[in-house]
Order: sequence, then structure tokens, then C-alpha cells
Amino acid sequence: MRFNLLARTAIAGVCMTALVAPTSTSAASVPSVAHARAATHTITATVTKHGVSLKGVKGLHAGRAKIVVKGKGHDTVTFASLKKGYAMSRFLKDLHGFETNNAKAIKRIYAKVDALGGVVPGDTGSIVFPHPGTYFAMPGGGRISEPTTFTVGSKRQTRTPDVDGRIVATDGPGWGGSTTIPAKGTLMFKNTATTPVLHFVSMQRVAEGTTVETVLEALQSDQGPDPDWVLSGSLETDVLSPHRAMTVDYDLPAGQYVVLCFMPDPKMHGMPHALMGMIEMIHLG
Repeated sequence: MRFNLLARTAIAGVCMTALVAPTSTSAASVPSVAHARAATHTITATVTKHGVSLKGVKGLHAGRAKIVVKGKGHDTVTFASLKKGYAMSRFLKDLHGFETNNAKAIKRIYAKVDALGGVVPGDTGSIVFPHPGTYFAMPGGGRISEPTTFTVGSKRQTRTPDVDGRIVATDGPGWGGSTTIPAKGTLMFKNTATTPVLHFVSMQRVAEGTTVETVLEALQSDQGPDPDWVLSGSLETDVLSPHRAMTVDYDLPAGQYVVLCFMPDPKMHGMPHALMGMIEMIHLG
């Protein structure tokens, strides 16, 4: 994670999704997800120079689906839908509003987009389509391109997969969930905020003993190279709306990790959540 670049980008207010490039993320194999009526559907999303191409969306039903993301680069793939009356053209204009910390644009996206999560190329996981309707996928990471739309049919009963740990975005903003998880497994990310605020997980390995205060100081600085306490090993998810959850499969070096979210807060003139204190330390091992 390039902390100084990350701080400048976050303060500038870019994008609706993950703002950093992972230094080394490695996906584990996708676990089996129990399905009461049919096998869990698998969607393969490939990031291209034009956007995202999808396979496996034909015959897709509401409920849980596995996701496999391929392609080059570090852009997460966003899966989402728009609420009734919010046009795609307006949404794309509002995305550009993030670049200027346009509070009205940020508020509209938070209120009008139902974000279901996503992962970076090379990673796997699962998301939940809450109801039938039209959904879309598009690259995240500050890159705005034409979304790829698809239709989801009637709901089928699914079960939540077994997970090895949980990271929970809460009001505050703040973090809850596990403080220690295995170095390899499946992680659930859940947004339990009671207000319409989007969150994502940016998880970076750091030297043992690194404090929240040290990380915050580095994020507020735009001088010099990366701190020497930033180590190889990271994980990224895409954004989630309140009351949504996703899973991501991972295989990472053991050690201490910092968990951050850099979504802009419209009530704080676009200040990234991490600079408001949404920083937490956890251990993998």
C-alpha cells in the first residue's frame, strides 16, 4: 500500500470504491456454499480496458452467488444496482462528483446505489443479490467506464457460507468483528451502519506493534517514501451498502494488519473515513 499516494488520493475524494493498489493479495480456493434448492451460481468477471465482461449471469437468480474476478491491474469489480428513479446517466455524473468532493453527488450515491461488494482480479468470494431486477458490474479504483448490466431472476433460498472471521463496518464510523483470524480462509465483510453510508475494506500488513496513531500520522503526510512499517500483504473489497454482506477468500502472510475505509463522508465535506478514525488493528495467524 502506497500510504502517501493513498492519503493524497483520499483527501482529493476520488471514486466510490477501493482507492489503493494491493501489494500482494492471494486468493484461496472458493469454498463450497450450501444451497437449499440448487447449486450456487458462479459469475466470472474479467476486467478489460473497456470495462468488465461477465460470464455466468444467464439464468442467475436472486440469492448468493460466487464471484471470480480475472484480468490485469488492481481495480476491484463493483456489483450493484440503482434504486428506482435514479438513472444510470445521473449515477455516472455523480461518480465524477467524487473527484471534487461534491457533497450532493456523494449523498445521492449513498442513498440511491445498492452496493453489493466485489473483489480484485485474482481473488474470489461471494455476494448476495437481494431481489430480482437489473444489476451492473464495473471497474472500481477511480476508473469510470460504461457499466455492464445483467438481469437477476426470482429469488432462491441460499445459506451463508462458513467463514473464518468477520469485519463489520459500524456507525461512528468504526469497525467491529474479529480481532484475530487465520492467515488463510474466508472472510465475511458486513456493513451494519444505520445511516446510508457505503464502506469498503482495505487491509494492509504492518510491522508488529504499529499503532493507529502511527498510521493516521502517515496518512496525513504526503512527504517521503512509504514508511518502513508497511509490509507485503494486503486485501481489498469493493463497497457495501448498509445491511449488505459479502465474503472474500484469502491467503496472506501471518502478522498484524491495519483495516481502513477511505470512502468520503458528505457530512464532513468529503473527508475519508480513515481520517475520521476508521482504523483498526487485527492479527492473522
